[in-house]
Amino acid sequence: MKVFGDDFDELGETAGKIARILRGIRGAADVKVEQSTGLHLLDVKLDKPTIARLGLNVADVTRRGLDRYRREAGLVFQGDRRFHIVVRLPDRLREDLSVLENLPLPLPRDGSTESQTSLVTTINHLRLRGENGEQAIVDGALTRLRPVLMTALVAALGFVPMAIATGTGAEVQKPLATVAIGGLMTATLLTLVVLPALYKRYALTDATLREITSKEREFAA
Repeated sequence: MKVFGDDFDELGETAGKIARILRGIRGAADVKVEQSTGLHLLDVKLDKPTIARLGLNVADVTRRGLDRYRREAGLVFQGDRRFHIVVRLPDRLREDLSVLENLPLPLPRDGSTESQTSLVTTINHLRLRGENGEQAIVDGALTRLRPVLMTALVAALGFVPMAIATGTGAEVQKPLATVAIGGLMTATLLTLVVLPALYKRYALTDATLREITSKEREFAA
């Protein structure tokens, strides 16, 4: 028997009355009221600045975190009724806060910004190794020079046949190829010239960089 309502106190009182009546019926056994109050609740407060810096959003973290904790694996049908199959961690792990704190979350990958991210990561790594800001920027840009140029060159060469095409559909392919090649060239210049200049202008202090790096390592552990 189920009792529905919004007031949990009233629901508990009503369920108790029904249970007492049912227990007085001859043949009734194992009559009990399902507990609806006094249950343990976990209030999770998310670190929104760190989430944003890692390229995630609150909804992703919440959904992926719950998926790691429990996940629906399918349905079971019994006649006209259906039941969800839920796979979840054992109780001893679900009650361990350290498990929730260390749930791994996959980070998003965006190909259009991967080169820029790699350059910033390289510069940060050099600074953490002790190089001063300007030298780290120069060394980082030189380190990423070949990978960035090779990536852009290979992608641009792939569009060359479209850019010089003269057959059927060339009137559509040429503009697309021209825009793509121009975008690759612009992105390369932005990565190797503009981005280092912006990094120098808005770079974090060494102390802040070390603190953020330490938190990210703890978050990813």
